[in-house]
Amino acid sequence: MSAGIFYYRARAFCNLIENTSHYGHKELQHLVSALALLYSEANRLILCDVDEVDDEQQPPSVKQTEREVIVNRITAALHQDYYRVVDPLNIYESPAPTMSQISDDLTDIWQELTIGLRLWERGNAKDRRLAQWHWVFSFSSYWGLHAVNAITYMHYTLARLH
Repeated sequence: MSAGIFYYRARAFCNLIENTSHYGHKELQHLVSALALLYSEANRLILCDVDEVDDEQQPPSVKQTEREVIVNRITAALHQDYYRVVDPLNIYESPAPTMSQISDDLTDIWQELTIGLRLWERGNAKDRRLAQWHWVFSFSSYWGLHAVNAITYMHYTLARLH
């Protein structure tokens, strides 16, 4: 059941990314809400076992041209650069902020979700299990941190728009 809910959250987030060309206050509120709900549901997903993946079951990739469309749309609509702390738990060194870009964060999240969505939408049980595995693995190893950074970025951006 949880993977089905996650699918709908992922689809909603990707639809926002794919169809929004202007990010005013209202659009940012929708986007940060969708991302926060997505993050919450990702935490509830369970890493399932998957059988060996054959050539027919390989996850569909996202083409570079698709990615560029999303990056360009976000870049045109939002201020790009912001600072983030790389490892806030490293107490032995002063955490140095590094430069990041919101288009990178949102596009990376969109890309990982899209791979899972394409698997899920094939409709068979094996592909849906692989989609769930992909979402959980990529969340814990990659896009979860991008989501936290993007939520932080949007929180501060919204606060400045008031």
